[in-house]
Amino acid sequence: MNARGFSLVEMLVTIGIVAMLMAITLGVNRTGERQIALFREKSLLVANFNRVKAKSLQTFLLPSRPCGYGINIDTANNRYALFRDDPSAPPDCATADLAYGGTSEDLDEHGYPEVYDLPTGVSIQAAGTTLADIVYIPPQPQIIINGDPLITNADVVLETPDGSSITIRVNNAGQITTL
Repeated sequence: MNARGFSLVEMLVTIGIVAMLMAITLGVNRTGERQIALFREKSLLVANFNRVKAKSLQTFLLPSRPCGYGINIDTANNRYALFRDDPSAPPDCATADLAYGGTSEDLDEHGYPEVYDLPTGVSIQAAGTTLADIVYIPPQPQIIINGDPLITNADVVLETPDGSSITIRVNNAGQITTL
């Protein structure tokens, strides 16, 4: 090293080391962003499961209540919708299909759809079965998965492109767990 400054080789080595540290930091940051998005969507989905369950329980004392409240999982469009299942021939819930029937059954009392699109980088899947609807039937609430009272639980999987995933399990007793 001469007295006037650094040599070209010393500068290039320093710049190379700084560039490698920045690349590592950015890679970790992107992974962290995906993990944060995954945990945020898990929290929102669990909160919405609890919300439709609470809506079902709130109808206990109502003289006229819907046949159920539920969540429709739409894996093809990477979203889910909250809905209120109304009977096709009121007030007889024996005619209810216990499935999402489109915007006519949206949960919001003001007519606004409650559809949640997952952000880019997070996808929703159903583990083991083709999951469509999870319906809480008031006043117990009894849980019906895909219209079949014999199905005991359903797994909803949230995934990121790098393979990270979180599984949310809902059983027919109403318990919601994350695995």
